Amino acid sequence: MKRAMAKQVELVVNVHREGGMYWAEVPSHPGLFASGETMDELIEAVGEAWALYTSDERTGRQPASVHPATQSLSVLVPA
Repeated sequence: MKRAMAKQVELVVNVHREGGMYWAEVPSHPGLFASGETMDELIEAVGEAWALYTSDERTGRQPASVHPATQSLSVLVPA
């Protein structure tokens, strides 16, 4: 029996390290950000933030300020 693959979306995230924590912003989706103590926690938090962001279909969100990233990575999260 084949197991169905969960639908995923690829997000390009700018990752920052500050005060011993990681935080990330998604430039393509202003206001979408997450944080974690480790990269694994950060990636999980990005997935949770994406779920909240996409469940909120309100319009008129203001773009977050842009900060220079320490690194950039692509993260697959459930769609």
